[in-house]
Amino acid sequence: MPDILTVFAALETADIPFAISFNGTLHEMQVTLGQHPAVMERLAGRNFSGRDLNMLKPAPDHYLRARMRYASLGSSPALLAEAAELFSDMATLPKLLGL
Repeated sequence: MPDILTVFAALETADIPFAISFNGTLHEMQVTLGQHPAVMERLAGRNFSGRDLNMLKPAPDHYLRARMRYASLGSSPALLAEAAELFSDMATLPKLLGL
C-alpha cells in the first residue's frame, strides 16, 4: 500500500492508536506483511488474528478486542464521524481523518 507509512506517521502524530485485523493466522499475517519490513515493524504488537482468536470477520469480535486494547480509539473526533467515505489512495487517508 503506497503511503501507508505516511498514514501511520500521521496517526501517531495525532496520538490516534491503530491496529490491524486479519482473518488469517498471525503466521499468515507475518508472511504477508513480512514482504514489507517497515510496515511489519510499525504494526508490531498491533496485530489481531480472527482465526487465532476464533472470531472471524465480518463478526465484529476481533475489532472489538482491538478496540478494548486501545480503549482511547473511540475518543478521537475524527473516528466518531457518522459518515464513511470510500477511498483508494492511502495518501488521502490523513486528510479524510482530519489530520
